[in-house]
Amino acid sequence: MADEQPSASNVQTSSINRAWLVKMVIFTVVLLGFGLWGLYDAMLAYPSRGNEYADYAKWRYLDAAKTAGKLSSTAEMGEPVARRAELEAKAPRTDLEQAELDWLTALARVGKLDPSETKVDGPNAVLDQMSVKWKSQQPPPPLQAYDLPLQWSFVVIGFGLGAVVILNILRSSSKKYTWEAATTTLTLPDGRRVTPEMLADVDKRKWHKYFCTLVFNDGAPSAEMDLLKYQGLEEWVLTLERVRFPDRAAEAEAEAAAAAVEPIAEAPTEDRAG
Repeated sequence: MADEQPSASNVQTSSINRAWLVKMVIFTVVLLGFGLWGLYDAMLAYPSRGNEYADYAKWRYLDAAKTAGKLSSTAEMGEPVARRAELEAKAPRTDLEQAELDWLTALARVGKLDPSETKVDGPNAVLDQMSVKWKSQQPPPPLQAYDLPLQWSFVVIGFGLGAVVILNILRSSSKKYTWEAATTTLTLPDGRRVTPEMLADVDKRKWHKYFCTLVFNDGAPSAEMDLLKYQGLEEWVLTLERVRFPDRAAEAEAEAAAAAVEPIAEAPTEDRAG
């Protein structure tokens, strides 16, 4: 570690890479939008559809009861949870029983399977009133058992991952690297000051992913560098490497020069008939 303290006028401080920040903000907006979409469906759209289908299923049940001559007995069915379990266990079912099960299931999907919802006062008048509506319009599709849980899972995923990205932005923004060109010193966010002679290696195996690791010759913990996040950090790391390992710099320059030379393609020879 270098003991010299850099003067404020001679120090550069890293900043968040704008391109990385824009990408993270886009991810955040998409994830939070996904969560809001799921929240709207879970709290409004799907319950509304489920309630409408339950109303339609109730009408079908009352109509089936009238056809079977049992409309008056629908005024009170007792405990609906037990009745639904009884109907599910029964096979085969009559048309009336199937219509009743469909109604109870529709109520269960929207959390309304209780006696206050299944009690029908004046079933004849209720059936007549409901027939005006459902004979003139198509019913919505019924909710499946997984519909509402799936929408709530979208809420958890969208808001959860959105929060993770926001925390990543905040944590990354709080980290600062500083660079003193005069002494070729890089100060890490944890306060360690790194000079070229301290390096045992600059591990660039993840360079294609914008990561590298500074390995120290005194056995101190290595420092992984996220080059994409911080403006200026890549240049400072390369400067440390050039000073500490000049042979690598020469090899890199030679490879770059060789890659820049385009092979000269030979022009095809045309045969001419004389």
